[in-house]
Amino acid sequence: MTDTEAASWFGLCTAWLRRQFGDFAADKDVILDEETTGYSVDVQLGVLWKNPECRRLLLDMLPILEESSKLQEAMGAPLRMIVKYGGGFLSEDELKELDERLREVPFVGGY
Repeated sequence: MTDTEAASWFGLCTAWLRRQFGDFAADKDVILDEETTGYSVDVQLGVLWKNPECRRLLLDMLPILEESSKLQEAMGAPLRMIVKYGGGFLSEDELKELDERLREVPFVGGY
């Protein structure tokens, strides 16, 4: 026997969340925080990836990104986190160099 109130719980919860916060992305959607004023290793990979010059820098220093099966999943994470937890993609000096080079790229907002 199913309790009709318990059966409608999920729908009620999602309806309430939608009323409180508006429409929201599903778990698998990548939400990019494009409210940035410049590029750096602390910006989400997906934001960097949209800029052709940033993408070129990333692929020059991290060619593994192009072949990664996890690339789409990583788009929402800051580049520094990817490098830190990725298992030695870059040394601290290389990360610092990449950060400096990304900061030199003219920022183009409004993607």
